[in-house]
Amino acid sequence: MSPSSGLQSKRSRRLRIGAGLALGVLALGLGIGECAARRCIPMPVVPLGQFTPSIDTAHPDWRLRYVLQPGANATITYPASAQGPDFAVDYRVNALGMRDVERVLEKPNGALRIALLGDSITFGLGVPREQTFAALLETSLRARLADDAIEVWNFGVYGYDTVQELAQLELAAAPAEPDLAVVVFFLNDLVPTYYENAGSSPATTWIRRLGLSASDPGTWKRPISKLMRGLRAVSHLARVASAGAFLQLRKKAVEGIMRDQFDPRCNGWREFEVALALMQDLARRKGIELHVALHPYLLAMDGSYDWVEEEAQVMDLCRRMGLPCHDFRERYPDQDRRKWYVHQSDTHPNAAAHALYAGFLEEVLAPRAAALREIRSR
Repeated sequence: MSPSSGLQSKRSRRLRIGAGLALGVLALGLGIGECAARRCIPMPVVPLGQFTPSIDTAHPDWRLRYVLQPGANATITYPASAQGPDFAVDYRVNALGMRDVERVLEKPNGALRIALLGDSITFGLGVPREQTFAALLETSLRARLADDAIEVWNFGVYGYDTVQELAQLELAAAPAEPDLAVVVFFLNDLVPTYYENAGSSPATTWIRRLGLSASDPGTWKRPISKLMRGLRAVSHLARVASAGAFLQLRKKAVEGIMRDQFDPRCNGWREFEVALALMQDLARRKGIELHVALHPYLLAMDGSYDWVEEEAQVMDLCRRMGLPCHDFRERYPDQDRRKWYVHQSDTHPNAAAHALYAGFLEEVLAPRAAALREIRSR
């Protein structure tokens, strides 16, 4: 053996020993990190729509697309989290297709009816029916005006946008002859192009590439998706990292699409304007006083709220149309936004947030309810 080859052999052994030691230290560090993560970091729960009950059915009207199935019921269980133990929420649909107590369509003499139109926030996803702001508002208005004939009907349906709410007003709410109707607006209500554009978002593309969405099994055959799934199967750290990545990418995808819809040139904004104008026209013809109430984006409540311009755009449109519009964002207490969440993986408003919103609606609507009751009694 030549001196040079012997020297190369020694260097090769040293490199192998060094690499082995480095891998050993890395494995030890990962092992310690894994043990610490299992002990200190709770199992993450990633939102994939699993908290939405399956109590809807298809509807032939293209504007509605689907409605709540009369008589349907379901129970959804939220897993234990850092916020507390697991809990279950019951969902029941009355005979008229509403998440509400049973109602009689024919309006009694002297009754004052208020119809609430909205999406999952109005529906009350994640909270018991009696704790929704619709139920609380009915109770508080009856007590404030000493009138048990006041009825607040909840026409909210998860996933609805303003176009669907227009159809809901025409086909479901108007036949009940409400005296007043409130459109509860949320920032993702400019939905006509929201879901169509969701697949083209770069953040959504990365969610699929990394195999982070259990609702998209078509991507699981990709090598990187297989690798990620394998790591999540054996490593708590990988599960925590994947959950964090999914939440951040999902937030970016959703918020980017939401913000795009407020461009006046976008179909989302144009169809929202048309739908709101048609609602106003229908309400006038039916003798219904129409209001718009904005619900804040709880996920953006910490620090600087960066949806002020979009909400102001909605309020300015309502002002130009002559529609009363109420924004309650600034009335939320300056607290950790997570205190208003249903669950760490569901940012819908919890019971405390519903109670707060019900109080705001009572403050705005009580004078109008009293005035309308006086007009009806003449």
